[in-house]
Amino acid sequence: MKERISFSFLTFKVTIELRDTAPSEWAETAVGGCYDEPDKDRTFRMWFLMKNEDDYSLPSLKIIAHECWHLFMTIMNHVDKWEHTFEELNNEIYAYNFHMLFSMVLDSILDSKSYRKMAEEKEN
Repeated sequence: MKERISFSFLTFKVTIELRDTAPSEWAETAVGGCYDEPDKDRTFRMWFLMKNEDDYSLPSLKIIAHECWHLFMTIMNHVDKWEHTFEELNNEIYAYNFHMLFSMVLDSILDSKSYRKMAEEKEN
């Protein structure tokens, strides 16, 4: 199974892949990941496993938050190459944009066909 969900964030496109297995370039034990570079269409990509061993499950919020941090920092690196201090980054505009990105990723997963199917199967 592989499902792709996309949305716009800032001036970029973000695509999330929901998968049964880790992509071949990642460790078999990885449960999520964020690519370091956008593709040629300026699309940033991340992925999550929706299958854990023999059971379908939603990635934990810890994993989603962790990968969103990588995605946010990757996007910010492409927006602004200037070196920033932690004091400077501890600003509401960065917190707000991270919050928005995390919300968009989480909502995309929860609204996905894969998640709805998994939830229906667990109810029955």
